[in-house]
Amino acid sequence: MQGVKTQSAIWLRVAFPLASLLALLFVIHQLPHKLLLRYSSHIFVLLQCLWGREREREQGGRSSRKWQQQLLLLLLELHGRQPPPPLPLPCSAQKLEARGKETKLLTPVMTSAANCLSGGSLFCSQAAMMLPKLRLHCVQCRPHQFQFHLACKLPDGSFQHLGKSQKYVLQDPVRPEVLIGILLGLQTIPATDGGRKWELVETVRSMLNSLHDGEISVSAYDTAWVARVPALDGSNTPQFPMCLNWIMNNQLEDGSWGDRDLFLTYDRICSALACAIALKTWNTGDKIVHKALEFIRKTMPKMELEDSTHMPIGFEIVFPAMIEEAMALELDIDYTAPVLQTIYAERKKKLERIPMNVVQNYPTTLLHSLEGLHKTIDWDKVIKLQSPDGSLLFSPASTACALMHTGNEKCLQYLNNLVKRFNCAVPNVYPVDLFEHLWIVDRLQRLGISRYFTQEIKSALDYVYRYWTDKGIAWARGSPVQDADDTSMAFRLLRSHGYDISPDAFKTFQEGDSFVCFSGQAGQAVTGMYNLYRASQVMFPGETILEEAGSFARKFLEGKRQENQLYDKWIISKDLPGEVEFALDNPMHARLERLATRRYIDQYAADDVWIGKSLYRMPFVNNPIFLELAKADFNMCRALHRKEFQQLERWYDESSLSMFKGFSRSKLEQTFYSAAATIFEPELSPARLIWSQCWFLSLGINEYFDYQGSTKELEDLINNVERWNVNSLGNCSAKVKILFVELYNIVQNHSKQGFLYQGRSIGGALREIWKTWLSSLLQRTKWKMSDNYPTLEEYLKASHSSIEPAVRSTVYFVGETLATGDLKDSAICQMMNTASRLVQDTHTDKVDSSLNSITIYLEENPQLTESEALSQVQALANKNMQKLLYETLQPGALPQACKQLFLNAARIMNVFPGICYRVFSFTDQVPETQVFLTVKESVNYSGEMTPSNNSNHSLAARNCFAALQRPRHILYNKAKCQTTTSKESDYSKRKRTRSRSQTRCRNREGN
Repeated sequence: MQGVKTQSAIWLRVAFPLASLLALLFVIHQLPHKLLLRYSSHIFVLLQCLWGREREREQGGRSSRKWQQQLLLLLLELHGRQPPPPLPLPCSAQKLEARGKETKLLTPVMTSAANCLSGGSLFCSQAAMMLPKLRLHCVQCRPHQFQFHLACKLPDGSFQHLGKSQKYVLQDPVRPEVLIGILLGLQTIPATDGGRKWELVETVRSMLNSLHDGEISVSAYDTAWVARVPALDGSNTPQFPMCLNWIMNNQLEDGSWGDRDLFLTYDRICSALACAIALKTWNTGDKIVHKALEFIRKTMPKMELEDSTHMPIGFEIVFPAMIEEAMALELDIDYTAPVLQTIYAERKKKLERIPMNVVQNYPTTLLHSLEGLHKTIDWDKVIKLQSPDGSLLFSPASTACALMHTGNEKCLQYLNNLVKRFNCAVPNVYPVDLFEHLWIVDRLQRLGISRYFTQEIKSALDYVYRYWTDKGIAWARGSPVQDADDTSMAFRLLRSHGYDISPDAFKTFQEGDSFVCFSGQAGQAVTGMYNLYRASQVMFPGETILEEAGSFARKFLEGKRQENQLYDKWIISKDLPGEVEFALDNPMHARLERLATRRYIDQYAADDVWIGKSLYRMPFVNNPIFLELAKADFNMCRALHRKEFQQLERWYDESSLSMFKGFSRSKLEQTFYSAAATIFEPELSPARLIWSQCWFLSLGINEYFDYQGSTKELEDLINNVERWNVNSLGNCSAKVKILFVELYNIVQNHSKQGFLYQGRSIGGALREIWKTWLSSLLQRTKWKMSDNYPTLEEYLKASHSSIEPAVRSTVYFVGETLATGDLKDSAICQMMNTASRLVQDTHTDKVDSSLNSITIYLEENPQLTESEALSQVQALANKNMQKLLYETLQPGALPQACKQLFLNAARIMNVFPGICYRVFSFTDQVPETQVFLTVKESVNYSGEMTPSNNSNHSLAARNCFAALQRPRHILYNKAKCQTTTSKESDYSKRKRTRSRSQTRCRNREGN
C-alpha cells in the first residue's frame, strides 16, 4: 500500500507539471503574434518558475504555486483586464558581461531572455550537455542603445534548438519575440549569412582599435632620397643601405617605380628620376639606371599631355632641382624638352608667392618640399622649424635632405623609425594619424555602418579633439601648418558628435572674400572646398564665418560642375563628381540618411589613390572590408524593411481608411520610406511602424479636412478624442466615426506596446498628442475661413506639422526611458513645427492656400513683392533649421536619440513638401555594380503614381534628387474635393478667400 502511495505521489509530481506545461503552451500558441512581445517577460518568468530547479529549492517546493499565479495573471490580461505590474527581474539577469565590460540591459524582456540564454534556470543540465556555454554578446549601436545577438561556440556559429536536431541561425539583431519564438518552437529562423557579417564587424573593430600613426603605402620617391643620405660616420657608404636595396628590388617592368595599378606620367617620371639619381650617386645598379633613363626619355614628352590636376605635391619645386642634379651626374635625358620650361615657370611663380625669408623663418607648406630648395636655403635657420618628431613637416624626403646637410640627430631618429616601421622603405608623409582617424569615421558614417563601432568612433574623435587648436588642425598631430581640408572634416565630425568646438578656426583660411586650403596656395582643390562646404552645413545661428565659407565653397564647386572639372589634385576617386553633385543638390537639412548611404555605396571604392609627393594608398580608409560590410548591412536592413512594409500593408487592408481618397497606398509607402530612410536600424522596427501609421493617419486627416470635411466634423472628431470612448461617439458623421475608430485603435495598440518600453502607461500622453495636433488643425481652419490674419508669430506658434504626431509618438520607442514632462518641457518640438511649417509654406502655390507664412509676411510688410517675401521666409526657414540643429546637438534633459527624431522629421519635411519619392523598391538589393537613379513622381489626388513633367526631375534622377528645385504644392481636382451638401462647402468658402488673397498679391506686385 505504501508503494502505491509513493507511485501516486511520483506520478502527480511528474504529470501535473507536464499537464500544466501543455496548458501554458496552448495559451501561448493562441496568443497573437503582435502581442507576443507584450507578454514575453511574463512567459519567460513562467518558464523559469516551471523548470527552475534552483528556484524550487529556494522556495521550498512552492514553484508550482508561483507559476499557477503567473498563469492566472496572464489569462486575466488576455481577457481584457488591466495589465499586471512589471515582474521583478532575476538577480542573475541584472548585468551581462559584453566584451569585457558590464553592460546594463535595457528592458525586462531582454533581461529575462539574457538570464535564460546565458546559463539561467531555463537551460538545465540537459541543455548544457547539448550546447557549449552560450553568451549574449552586446554590440553598442548608439551611446544610449545596445543591440543583442547570440553567439554560440559551435564551429559554424549556429544555435541548436532544445529537443530538436535542427539548427537555426538567429536573425540579426535578435528581437525579444524572435527569442521567444525560437525557445518555444513557435517560429523557425532560416539560415542567413549573418555570421559573415559579424566576422567583418570584428575585423573592422580590430582595425579601429589598432589605429596609431596611420597605415599608408610606401613611396619610391621618398625612399630614394633616404637612400642618398651618406653615412654619418664619414665612410663613403649609404646611411640606409636597405633603402638602396629596396630601390633595386622594386623597379617595375617598364623601368619606372610607383603604383603598379595606376599610371600617372608625372608620378612615374618623378619617382624614376629620383631612384636613378640615388643609384647613380652610389655607382650601383647600372642596368637598372639605364632602364630607368630609357623610360624617362620615352615618357617625358607625354607630360605635355598630362592633366596638371594630377601633378604630385611640390612637383614644380622638386623636379627642376632633380633635373639639375641629373645634369651634374651626366644622366642621359633630354634637358631641352619644352615641358621643362613650363615647369620652371611654375616653380618661379610659386617661389614669388612665398619669399625665401618666410620659408626659412616661418612654417609653410614648402617645408614639405625642401629637397627642391636645398642649394638656396639656410639650413641653420630651417632646422629650427623641425617638428617634435624630428621631421620637417612630416616629409621623409625633406627630412633626409636636412640630415644630409645638418647631420641632425632628431632627423636621423625619425628616419630610422620609418625605415624600421615600413620594412626598408618610407612613405611620402608620416605620420598621418589625424587624417586617418577622421577619414575612417567619415567613411563608416557615409556607408551606414558606424553604429557597430560607437565606442571606437568616440575614441577616434577624442583623439582628434585632443589635438584641435584655435587655428584648426592638419593631417598629423603637432603640425605647425594647418589646412582647411582636415580642419573642415574634423569640425564637422566633432560638432555633429556633440563636441564643443568653435568655427573661428576657419578664419585662418580666409583671405579677403575667398578661402584657401593652405596659405599662399595657387589653386583650390575640389575636395578641400567640398569638405569646407560640408562643414558649413552644421552651422549654428550667428556663425557668419561658416556662412561665408559655405557660400564661397558652393560657388566654387558650382563653377567646377558647370565646367565639368570636378576632379581633384589630392585624390583619384571612383566618383568624386557624383559625390560633389549629390552634396550640392541635397543640402544636409534636406537629405535622408539612408538615401545618402545607398548612393555612397555605389561611389565608394576600395582602391582610391591619393596624391601626395607621390601616389599612395590608405588601406584603413579605402578597403573591400568596409564595402562588403556596408552591402551586407544594407541588404539585411532592406529585407527587414520589406517585411515591415508588408505588415503595414496588411494593416492598411484590414482598416477602413482606404475608403477615403486621402489615404492612398502610395502615401503609405511615402510615410514608411521616410521612417526607413532615417530610423533604419533593425532594432527600431516598432518605431518605424509607429511612425508610419501615425504620419499616414495625420496626413490623411489633414487632407480630408482641407478639401472635404467641414469644420463641424473636425470639432466632432476633437470631442471624441477628448471623451475617448468608442461606444459613445455622439451625433457625428459616419466618416468622423470611422476616423476616430481608426485613431482609437492605433493609439490603443501603441499604448500597449509603450507599456513594455517605458514601464508605465503612455496612453494619456499619446491621446494628448493627437488632441493638440487636431486643435491646431482646427485653429488653422478657422483662420482660413476668416479674413482676419494672425501675426506671423501667432501663426507659427499655433502651427503643428502633420508629422508631429508621428515624431512625438515614436520617441517612446527608441530605447530611451522618458519622464512624464520631458517632451512637454522641451522646446525642440516647437522648433521642428516652425521649421516644417516654413518649409511647407515656401513650397505651397499661392492659389492653394490663402493662409501661409508668405501671405502673412506680405500683410505685415506691404512694401515687399511676393518674391521678396518668399526670399525672407526661406531665410527664416534656414535660420530655424540652424536653431533646431543647435538644440539637437546640445546636452539636455531629452535624450539625444529622441532629439534626433525631431531633426530628422524637419529634414523629411524638406524632402517631402508635396512630393512622393520612390527611390527604390523594398525588394532591391545592393548589387556588385549598379547605377543608382532616383525616380521622382508626383502624387495626384486619386493616389495613383504619375510621372512628373517637371524638366528639373531628369537632373534630379541623375543626382538622386534636387532639394532646391521642387514643383509647387499639388493642386487637387475641384470636382473631387467638393461635398454634395446643399449648403456651400468649406472648400468653396476657402476658394473665395484664396481669390481675394490672389487679388491682394497682384495689387502689391502692380504697385
